[in-house]
Amino acid sequence: MSKIHRFITPFTINEKIVVIDAPDTVKQIVSVLKMKKGEKIILVDTTKFLDIEVALSELSKKEIKGNILKEHKNKATPKIEVILCAAILKKEHFELLVEKASEIGVTQIIPLITDRTIKKDIRIDRLEKIAKEATELAGLARVPEIHEPVSMKNAFAYTAPHDAVFFCDTEKEGISKPHSYKKAVIFVGPEGGWSEKEMEFATQNKMTFVSLGVTVFRGETAGIIASYKGVYGLL
Repeated sequence: MSKIHRFITPFTINEKIVVIDAPDTVKQIVSVLKMKKGEKIILVDTTKFLDIEVALSELSKKEIKGNILKEHKNKATPKIEVILCAAILKKEHFELLVEKASEIGVTQIIPLITDRTIKKDIRIDRLEKIAKEATELAGLARVPEIHEPVSMKNAFAYTAPHDAVFFCDTEKEGISKPHSYKKAVIFVGPEGGWSEKEMEFATQNKMTFVSLGVTVFRGETAGIIASYKGVYGLL
């Protein structure tokens, strides 16, 4: 069976007819994938977490129409809401983290400016594109929101209320253990580690210190592991 392409894109529905006129999506379907009448695609409703199977009926360079065949709840999107607060890394490393965290299913990504952050500028538009494409590929129905960079203190204030706040610390002995939560916030620091002031802030605000393992990871690796553990309730 050939793969059915999934698209997270604006669309309208009139009874059982779907209309897509977003230029990037139309170009992708018509000019890049060169899809034809009768072929099937899946459109993702990110507000209702629905996968909508559509048979293409009319294709032009301006819009695409299709007939809805069936729709069903997306079962891949995690039930646990995870907000990843990760220190900004060098361009390609942070982009990799955003891509993989999106595939795993985090709901929000907050870039952190920490005391030891070296790179502080990021392109939100590029990261949003990476997150959307990763979400489509993974078969999820919720694209993580990418925030503007903030301090650790501001990220903590923004993310309240929450069931649990995890502070990933390489100095913590042992490994993390399963916790029970429906909404979690995870803080992952820069490759240079957290400063004493940041460690003190985490302690004062009763964050749960966790270890991701006995080895020292690169910033993007730590963020990916923390995302996976958080989404599956393993922190």
